[in-house]
Amino acid sequence: MKITIMGTGAYSIGIALMLAKKENNYITLWTENEEKLNEFNKTHKISSIFDVKLPDNVSVTNSYEKALEDTELIFLITSAKYILSVCKNILPF
Repeated sequence: MKITIMGTGAYSIGIALMLAKKENNYITLWTENEEKLNEFNKTHKISSIFDVKLPDNVSVTNSYEKALEDTELIFLITSAKYILSVCKNILPF
């Protein structure tokens, strides 16, 4: 199952780790934070939250289109002050 998690905070990563345990789940974390994206691409970690290597079936992107392409389940786990903006941006997809 393709699952998208909008956010890369502690709760988002915890949910991703839990969902990634199921063999056929593919998790995409979406972030606006370029620093977190770059760190993940280099180390497969987001160490500001957990110093844990994320499984191979977890990816990170800052593209709404890539995050939502063919997704079957979306978790909106962003700060309250950004939730409206994120919802408006995902509507076209």
